[in-house]
Amino acid sequence: MRLAHLAVLALLTLVLAGCAKPKDQIIGKWEVQDGEWKGKTLEFTKEGVVRIPLLPSVVKEYKYQFVSDDALEIEMPVFLSQDLVKKNKYTVAFQKDQMTATDDKGKAMQMKRVQ
Repeated sequence: MRLAHLAVLALLTLVLAGCAKPKDQIIGKWEVQDGEWKGKTLEFTKEGVVRIPLLPSVVKEYKYQFVSDDALEIEMPVFLSQDLVKKNKYTVAFQKDQMTATDDKGKAMQMKRVQ
């Protein structure tokens, strides 16, 4: 009987882990696997901050928020402006430790969880 309870608990844990929402799955560090950002690591925090490396010694922090279950916006300042921000929109999809972020123009970026 005890073994049956453990089996049910293990199965329930697996099912719940598979049901995690993207806003929870995105938390952590992600290494870009392709394109011009290949090898760079982005970090998403639960406080709604994404850290993006611009140069080897320069990492910028930007605000992000989910606007639906699978879509997020990242607020980035407009070049040479203190007050204007652009909201870049991405659709995100997860498969185990992989994330695909697709911008509103259809360009996809593949990332792998590193932490």
